Amino acid sequence: MLYGLEARAPWLDYRIVELAFRLPTSFNLRGRTGKFILREAVAPYVPEPLLKRKKMGFSVPLAEWFRTSLKPVFETLALGSGMEKFASVAEIRRIWAEHQSGLHNHDRKLWNLLMLASWDMKHTLPDSSSGSDASEAYALQ
Repeated sequence: MLYGLEARAPWLDYRIVELAFRLPTSFNLRGRTGKFILREAVAPYVPEPLLKRKKMGFSVPLAEWFRTSLKPVFETLALGSGMEKFASVAEIRRIWAEHQSGLHNHDRKLWNLLMLASWDMKHTLPDSSSGSDASEAYALQ
């Protein structure tokens, strides 16, 4: 992973790491259960279903955001004629409409398009003939 959110800083103390490396493998792996000793240590404080669930990734509700708070930003930045140099605006409008209707979840594609449009806005000289101020939409973030 090139970028990520690290939320385990307390576990990075060098003394904890040194202790973990000194423990026998059986403390870490019991059958098919990983992090066994950690699970046992926190069992009195953490609900059992939480301890037994499968590993989950951290995700953000992009699909919902594109239908709510990111909607005006996307419509201003990614549905403008400035995107023609990168992709068909008609195609962008098509997947946008599909996403808005709930027919398909295009959140990843839409996110990539929004990032491209944001990058383009930041690195392209302003077009005085456009009449719209994309920076206002960008400020909504």
